[in-house]
Amino acid sequence: MHLNNISADQIIVVFDDQCIMCSKFAQFIAHKDTNNKFRFVEQSKSESLHDTIIVYHNREFFVEFRAVIYIYNQLGGVWKIFSGILNLVPVSLGNSIYRFVARNRRRLFKRSNSCMNDESVRKRISSSIKI
Repeated sequence: MHLNNISADQIIVVFDDQCIMCSKFAQFIAHKDTNNKFRFVEQSKSESLHDTIIVYHNREFFVEFRAVIYIYNQLGGVWKIFSGILNLVPVSLGNSIYRFVARNRRRLFKRSNSCMNDESVRKRISSSIKI
């Protein structure tokens, strides 16, 4: 499956499945996604990507801080309000903070061979999507 074949209601989140922090964020998304619109692609399976979260929705890409804001916005409810608060932060500052955490995440959080113990995430992993 290529990105052109993704339905308009699906939101693709590319994340580092070897990083506990990233996997926990994917679990958080899956648990809060009551409309079942998020799908996940494991970053470790895609050599061309860097240490960043990538969101693809409606033929648009969001990366780093903007991707996080977009995810919270799409979760709705109180998370949409939280995304509005995050939108007050200048993107350059948000991206700087994001990059600092991304660079240091393996020192701050353990690395794991398999963080996908959560069925709600595992069943949403799409191995057929090629980024």
